[in-house]
This record gives sequence, structure tokens and C-alpha cells, in this order.
Amino acid sequence: MQHRLAARLAFGLTVAVALVAALLGQLTTAELAGPGTYATTRAAVPDAGTPAPPVSRVAAQAEHPYVIVSQATSRVVLPIISTNYRFPFTDDFSNPGSGWPTNDDAVATGGYLNGEYRITFKQANWIVRSSPSLSGGDFSAGVDVRTLTPDPNNSYGLYFGQTAAGYYMFQTFPASGNAYLRRYDLPTGNVTLVAGPIPNAIRTGTQTNRLVATRRGSASAVTAIVLYANGVRVISVVDSTFGAGNLGILAASATANFDVRYDNFRATFAGDPEVS
Repeated sequence: MQHRLAARLAFGLTVAVALVAALLGQLTTAELAGPGTYATTRAAVPDAGTPAPPVSRVAAQAEHPYVIVSQATSRVVLPIISTNYRFPFTDDFSNPGSGWPTNDDAVATGGYLNGEYRITFKQANWIVRSSPSLSGGDFSAGVDVRTLTPDPNNSYGLYFGQTAAGYYMFQTFPASGNAYLRRYDLPTGNVTLVAGPIPNAIRTGTQTNRLVATRRGSASAVTAIVLYANGVRVISVVDSTFGAGNLGILAASATANFDVRYDNFRATFAGDPEVS
């Protein structure tokens, strides 16, 4: 108990020092990464329908792991201390100390609840990303996800390849069943359509969907990205814009009170069998 308390205090001091340095412009987003990453972005990324615009401008934003940015305030979130992971990484969220961050602020609530991981929004037009600081180039990652509030333009999915430059979004819409692969550029706030909309890609409403993202060849100029929903391949593209980076779960709100639940997360990396 004393050892764990000392570790938490030391970690809190480390994050506080990193936050001060970040505010002074001395650290990059990547350098702030640590065990458990939770970030919010002020943005609107709707289900654009057919045809979807190739590039859409979203509101300017600023984000860092551990620094939760709302319209009025910023504060530090200290995630749960995690132990060394064994790969492949699996989590059924039954253990609230498994390494995923917890947060409750003016934008959203994120954390463990009854054997699932929950993200519940309090405001519209925000993106929330959460990860136990998993990172990789070639990987396969999957999660079971459902929503209690499948309102139009609310979406959930996976993100990967995240660095200071941006990340990929495997974004699905439970109201319409559409799926997209998009790139989010962090410095500019631009969202670029890579593939989609794919109609009837997921089960609609409050039904559970199994989403899987797989990437191979991330160190080469030909990077294959394949996305699955409920065991069916829905998107397959070649895109090398973003390389190795952080990966985890994602949700985007078009309305307040958007409630998303995640379960049975699994990730494997280069040389391991793909997730199903």
C-alpha cells in the first residue's frame, strides 16, 4: 500500500511538472504521453451522408494527453497507475486499475462502470479519445461498443496512428449504420475523408457492434488499413499519412448526453495474430 501511494505521488508530481513545461511551450504532445491517455477536442465531425466532402474544416482546438481542454477551463487529469502490459493486450474492464484513464469535467465523463468503459458527453460537438497508452505501427485492435443514445450524427469507434501530427478515425454512426475512415490533423483541425460513407456497415440503434482496425506495412510507403464491423470487412485502403502512434477508443458527440459503452478491448502487434 505504501509503495503504491508513493508511486502515485511521484507520478502526480511528474505530470504536474510536465504540464507546466507544456504550458511554457517546452514539450510536444508526444513527450507528454504516459500510462493512460485521455483527450478532448472541440470539433464537429458529422455523418455527412452521400457524397461526403473530401475535406471539412472544424473548430480550432488544442489538446494534450492529461490536459483536458474545455471552452472555459483547463485542468490536469491523473489516470490510474498501470502495471507493465503483457501482449497481446486484452481488457474486459472488470478491473478499474487496468490502466485506462478516468475523468469527469464540463465536457464529458470517462471511466469504468459495471464491467465496461463509459464515455458520456455533457456537451455537443466534442471528440473524446481514451487509451491505456498503447502504441504501435503494425497492429490489430478491436472493441465491442454500444450506445444508449443513438442520436443522428453521434459516432463511436477507434483511433490509431496518433502523434502530434494527428490520427486516423474509424468512425461509425449507430443512427444511420454508416462507417468512415477519416484523418484528423491536430495542428490545423482539418478532417480529411479517406473512405466512406459505407452504408449498412454496423448494427443500428443500441445494438452492440464489434469494431476492428488492422494496419500492416506502417514502416513502408504502402500501408494497408483494413477495418471490420461484426466480422465483415467494410473498408480497405492504402494510406501512409500517419505512421506508428497511440491507439485506443473514440467517441464524437453531436448532442449532449451521448452515452457510449465499450467492452472486450483487444490489441495485438507486429507478428501476432489479428484480432477478430
